[in-house]
Amino acid sequence: MSTIDVNTLLKEKSGYFKLELLSGNNGLGRKITVPDINRPGLALTGFFGHFPYERMQIIGTSVKAYGL
Repeated sequence: MSTIDVNTLLKEKSGYFKLELLSGNNGLGRKITVPDINRPGLALTGFFGHFPYERMQIIGTSVKAYGL
């Protein structure tokens, strides 16, 4: 599988996927190495059992509106 870094993904696809960077610039050079995503709803409560750290974390509009 090919990889892409976060910065390239945001520059090339943010309009198509309606992406917005929430975590700051420190991770922009990180490589996305797996094709799966994670929606970390339960992790936001503090539970990290079986948490897929290698996946890109996607926060939906309802979680963002709640006050993340």
